[in-house]
Amino acid sequence: MGLNNMGLGFVFTARDLASAKMARLEHRFTSLDERVSGGTERMTTAFRQLGIGLAVFTAGAAAVAGAFALANAAGRFEQGLAAVGAVTRATTRQLGMLREAAINAGIETQFSPQEAIEGLTSLATAGQTAEQATRTLIPVLDLAAGSLGQLGVAQAAEAVVGTLNAYGLAADQAAGVTDRLLRITQLTNFQTRDFEAGLSKAAATGAVFNQSLDDVLITMGLLRNRNIDASSSATAFREATRRVGSDQRAQQAITGAGIQVFDRSSGQMRSMVDIMSEFADGTRDMSDEERNRRVVTAFGARGLLAFNAVMNASFTTMRDGAEVTLRGAEAIEALRHEMAGAEGTAASFREQLLDTFEGQKTLLRGTLQTFAVVLGEPFAAVFKPIVRAVVETLNFLLRAFQAIPAPIKKIFAGIVVGAGTFLMLVGGVIAAKAGIVLLGIAFKALGITLGGIMATLLPAILIVGVLAAVVAGFVVAFRRNL
Repeated sequence: MGLNNMGLGFVFTARDLASAKMARLEHRFTSLDERVSGGTERMTTAFRQLGIGLAVFTAGAAAVAGAFALANAAGRFEQGLAAVGAVTRATTRQLGMLREAAINAGIETQFSPQEAIEGLTSLATAGQTAEQATRTLIPVLDLAAGSLGQLGVAQAAEAVVGTLNAYGLAADQAAGVTDRLLRITQLTNFQTRDFEAGLSKAAATGAVFNQSLDDVLITMGLLRNRNIDASSSATAFREATRRVGSDQRAQQAITGAGIQVFDRSSGQMRSMVDIMSEFADGTRDMSDEERNRRVVTAFGARGLLAFNAVMNASFTTMRDGAEVTLRGAEAIEALRHEMAGAEGTAASFREQLLDTFEGQKTLLRGTLQTFAVVLGEPFAAVFKPIVRAVVETLNFLLRAFQAIPAPIKKIFAGIVVGAGTFLMLVGGVIAAKAGIVLLGIAFKALGITLGGIMATLLPAILIVGVLAAVVAGFVVAFRRNL
């Protein structure tokens, strides 16, 4: 009472009021802290569980995706194998042989099983049976590898099979053919890129007229050494061989020089290389006029290129540690000796190409692709019935939809479009409403109200409006010359 009389009562009254307010505020902050602390813990637990769930989900998804990728690799291999089997009309046992050949090719060579399947397809379309193709595959891949990028697998298959067919050779002799084809590329300028344009023509003619494969390749090599393109070289060889083997005037021109065209004991045509080489020696003492007449009569204008290539044959080799260049018959004999020792050329090529860092990387890539095919086969077997079931279900739905009358289809389409439009509108309204609420909460959290914004912006809006009105007035006055 005395304090009130002294004028201090209001102080205690204010203190009491403030104490009550502060107590309530402290209680609210304490409650907020408890809620925040508890919420933080719950959020931490929830996020931890979410992370674990996502990790498990990701692991499962990765496993399924990996299995599907492996199944795809195996599926492509299986599809190619089925195509080869269809072309060759392979039995179940033969399909197994084809599969084994392709897998082994992926392990032993730089090519993948899928590339091996391409080779088998080329062999099958060239007329080989399933069993023949399995024996020819590795030599074909060796030729493609030994071509250093000049031949694809299909082109290599064409070269090998064409030569085998021309000479009536068995598939077991494909390795020998590949060895010879690669060896001639080492000895002469007859390269693997020339095979497509020149080999098939020359080999076919050579086989008809009893010319050995070695002599055909040597002649083509000597022609290419003179920078004559492969197609023209093949034409020159074919023309010369055809005339000597079947044209009576050509044969008389040769026999008139003391050269035999046919072997007396067997009755078969002798080697064109020998005939041309001996003819060059036999006409050496003739006058140029007589010699040229006999050459053109014997070998023809185009075959003259082949005769000149053999007559001027040269070959550089090592003898007694020194490099020597052989010419004429000696050069041809040396080339024949080299071709006779061609066995193992393809294997040597393969080993040298793979015995490098880049070669090992190539081999690793092929091995990984082989691994993917082998590992993916069981996954493909699992996914196949699933995919088949999905296809059958979709086809059933498609047939059912096709059976619906056209007017009903149109009504159904209209309902779908209308429902979609309605849902878009409803969703837009809900989203707009939620956006407005969230915007209001955000402004409130920043201490901004709609009234405050209007109070701040209204003067500026009015000023801009007045200025716009003044400018518009001036424009009108100017236009009307007021």
